[in-house]
Amino acid sequence: MFFGVKAEVLRIGDSLPAPNFDLIVQPNAYEGFFTGLLAKVKQRLPGFTSGSKGLPQNWFNFPAGRTGFVYSAAFAKQRQMRVELYIDVGDADKKVDCTR
Repeated sequence: MFFGVKAEVLRIGDSLPAPNFDLIVQPNAYEGFFTGLLAKVKQRLPGFTSGSKGLPQNWFNFPAGRTGFVYSAAFAKQRQMRVELYIDVGDADKKVDCTR
């Protein structure tokens, strides 16, 4: 993990100099969460995904094993989590056989 910190010395009035640290860069919580989730998914479902690292965004996609179908885990508003199935066959008029 990498943290970027700006260090400076401040003096207010006649006070003694005191250190002040400003956090400039910190690890992304989403990236850490999804990296951990990937590790657990791989442990429980070997071969389910080839992903190895979470991304710094509030969602992560897993292939569903079929073109046009994707599972997604996402953080929603008010500290909620959701799991979604996206179906995108690329053609609104194309019929999709979901029984396979």
